Formats: sequence, C-alpha cells, structure tokens
Amino acid sequence: VESAKLAAVPASIYVIGGVLKLKGYENTDGVTFNSINQTKILFSAVISYVLLGKVQTVRKCCGLGCALTAAILVSLPEKHPDAKNTKFWSGIVPTAVAAALSGLASILCQSALQTHQRDSYLYTSELAFWGLILLLPTLSPTAFNTLTPTALIPPFLQALGGILVGLVIKHLGGVVYGFCTVAGIVIAAIVDTVIRNGVPNPVHVVCVPLVILSVVLYV
Repeated sequence: VESAKLAAVPASIYVIGGVLKLKGYENTDGVTFNSINQTKILFSAVISYVLLGKVQTVRKCCGLGCALTAAILVSLPEKHPDAKNTKFWSGIVPTAVAAALSGLASILCQSALQTHQRDSYLYTSELAFWGLILLLPTLSPTAFNTLTPTALIPPFLQALGGILVGLVIKHLGGVVYGFCTVAGIVIAAIVDTVIRNGVPNPVHVVCVPLVILSVVLYV
C-alpha cells in the first residue's frame, strides 16, 4: 500500500512523460530537445516551493531564468539545415510538457526519498515495477518479435541512469538533478557540430553557454 502511494503516481507521470519525450526525440534535433528539456529545472523549483516550501534565492532565480531563456531561444523558428527536423506542435510542445511532468515527478520522488526516508535503490525498483504495470496493457503480442540484442542497450542505460537519478534526488534534491543534465546539452552540442561537418548552429552557440551559466549561478 505504501509503495502504491509513494511510487505509483510518479511512475505514471514518468510513463506519460516518456511517451511525450519519444515524440520529441522524433521531431527535434538533439540540442533543441535537451535545451527545452531543461525547463524541468524551472518546473522543479516552482513545484518544490509549492509542495515542499523551499524558497529560491535571487542568484538561484537568475540561474533558473538563464535556463528558461535558453529553452525559449531554441523554440523560436530556425533556418539552419536541421530546421525541417524540428517541428513545433509534434516536437517542441511534447518536449516541453514532458519537461513539466518530469519536474513534478522528481519533486514527488524527492518527497518520498527525503520526507518518507525510502531507500533509493528500493524506490527505483518500485518506480520500475509500477511503470511496467502501466505499460504492459499497451504492448501488442508481437511487440518482442523484432527485439535484437542491441535494442537492450538503451533500456539498460536508462535503468543505470535511474539508479543514479535516485541517489542524486535523495541527497541533493530534484532541482539539482535538473542541473546535472546540463552535461547532456554539452555532449549533444558537440555531436551536433560533428554531424554538421564542424559548422555550429548560432542558436546553440548562445544556448549552451546560457545553460552552463545557469548551473554556475544556481550551485
């Protein structure tokens, strides 16, 4: 009963957010996706204040503002070569909603781990269990017919990341967890530049330093 109370709700939120994130992956380029995804930091901060009563300092608010500015910049219409791969309604909007849901879920997890003192490893397993229960009805009988060994790599990495996320949220909180993902933006920017044959997107050149500055101001 306690597991259902503390883990089922955030697990369901993560499942819905995961579906929206996949939609975002399909219809945005890497850096745009990661930058918009950082708005979960803002949502985490607001929800943390509403649910947990944690007030942010002026400096931290400036950091949040930088992250939000970067997300807004990448959501503007672009004319770079990958613009055709970034769609507003089917790419940017699902990504933004997924970020909001991620912020909410991370604060609910923070409450379970810190307030209710749940073990992070056990809690990660509980989230996985309830997420699987929610996803099973959506699977078709032939869902695993085309499964290959390489297809197991992403879920394995996601599971490993889930364990690390649980530890970060338990000891540092959901907002700090959001800032930790800035590494994803930097990596995505490097890969994006390589794919473009060394020609960086001007918007990304502005957004990546903004997100890094947001981390510096917040920490």
